[in-house]
Formats: sequence, C-alpha cells, structure tokens
Amino acid sequence: MILPEVEPIAWPRIRFVLTAYAIASVLAFIVYAAYPVRMERPDYTGEGFGMGLMRDVIGVDDPANCFPSSHTLFAVLGPILVSWGRAPRWLAVVAWILGVSICATTITVGQHYFVDVAGGIVVAAIGFLVARATVKV
Repeated sequence: MILPEVEPIAWPRIRFVLTAYAIASVLAFIVYAAYPVRMERPDYTGEGFGMGLMRDVIGVDDPANCFPSSHTLFAVLGPILVSWGRAPRWLAVVAWILGVSICATTITVGQHYFVDVAGGIVVAAIGFLVARATVKV
C-alpha cells in the first residue's frame, strides 16, 4: 500500500493559530479582571438525565467571569481559523454548525446571557484580526 504524500507541517500557520488563541484568551481574561460578571443560574431540580447532567455541569463551572463567553470565543475562533485555512468546504460548514450550536446552547442551558455570547464573538474576531496583522504566514 502506497501512502499519499503529505504536506509538511507549516509551522508559521501553527504559530498563527496559537497566537490567535493566545491573544483572544488574554483579552478575555483582561475583561474578566476589569469587569467581572456573575450570573444567576437556573435551579435544575428535576429527575431526568438532562437535569442531572446540568447539575454536574453547574457543579464544576463557576458562575463568575461570564462576559465575554470563553465557550463562544473558542467555538467561533475555531471555525474562523478552519475557514481561513482553506479547509474543504464541507469541513468549514461542519465547524460553523458546531460553533453556532455551542453559541446557542450556552444561552439555552443558562450558562450565559446573550451579551456574553456577543462579547465572545467579538473577542474571537479581535484575536483573529490581531494575529493576522502581526504574524507572517
């Protein structure tokens, strides 16, 4: 069996991706420190599987530092980078569907407010744009 030739790892692209995540993360932590937001979470007292699962999630996820949403930041920055990296169209579509789904579910399960999600999207975009302006790829 002959394996297809694989392009060598492009370290400048990996450096770019890591820089984008680092910039976005640092920016989010600066906002957390300057503008700490705490939210009231719903009380999941039911007996179903979903209720037990949500109790477990809330048990390990501190209700502080909600703005901007890091869930959203990472869920959106991934598809931005996949799309920018010229991945196959089907992969970019799957990445965006997953990212949008994470954004929606952080609101519907009571982990974040809409403004937290919007803030996460903005921080992801800023991280990408600053990395694009500063890292030569």
